[in-house]
Amino acid sequence: MMFEVEDLAYASPATVSRCGMVFLETKQLGWLALVKSFVANLPEKLQKQGELLLHKSQYLLNGVLGWTRKYGKFLVHQSEMTFVNTYLQLMKAYTKGYAEEEAKVPK
Repeated sequence: MMFEVEDLAYASPATVSRCGMVFLETKQLGWLALVKSFVANLPEKLQKQGELLLHKSQYLLNGVLGWTRKYGKFLVHQSEMTFVNTYLQLMKAYTKGYAEEEAKVPK
């Protein structure tokens, strides 16, 4: 069974626990949570650069997303989360070698 509610103002704790999940709209969550999650899961060799990557990503994405909101014209609606996810996929491609090297090391 699937149902959607506007909020959980009148839900009992039992109702919430049986449901097991609460959906957060992407506008409420924000794209920064995606970037922070990516930085937290960087390969060990790149952990020292994580804070720098977070700050540089914020700077870059704020400018890019601001520009797209103001001037962007798209045939298909694109959300900010989609843009940020694409950026993070590119960053993942750059860090893939480190992750593979880390996986080869016996624990």
